[in-house]
Amino acid sequence: SFSVSSLPRAAPLHLRDGDDDGNNQHITEDGDDLLLPTITFLLASAFASICTMWSEYSVVTSGCGPRSLPDALERGSYLSVLVVAGLSVFVRIVSGGQTLSEIYQNNTSKSGMNYNLYFNLVENLSLLAIVGAFAALAAQSINGEQMDGLSGINVDMCRAIQQSSGE
Repeated sequence: SFSVSSLPRAAPLHLRDGDDDGNNQHITEDGDDLLLPTITFLLASAFASICTMWSEYSVVTSGCGPRSLPDALERGSYLSVLVVAGLSVFVRIVSGGQTLSEIYQNNTSKSGMNYNLYFNLVENLSLLAIVGAFAALAAQSINGEQMDGLSGINVDMCRAIQQSSGE
């Protein structure tokens, strides 16, 4: 019979195959080659989550998205949050419950900067933004707003507000 526990999991660090010298080929020696991608991922993910929560707050309070946040950036932030939250859940499923920070830590050397706090912050921000999206949608529905599609806003009303304010 099939069960989740029968699925293969990543081998613990000390059991992975090494090269002829006994060095583990899967682990970077200093983590420097992952520094820029890691920092970029963390900053972009945090920025996207903050933009998404700002948009959700604006939708709940005014019925429209933030006027000073470009639509393309707002859409990209929502998509980025979905990717990070999906990645977080996916990693937990395939790794037997490990977080992104644990996966990163297991695949880089122990020396250098500890990113656990930052990975946990990014994961929690993205999950909070997902919950916030549902809360904003529920608030709009409870307030009886006429919503166009899945945007959660009345597009015609928001356009009229933008035109009346001269933007």
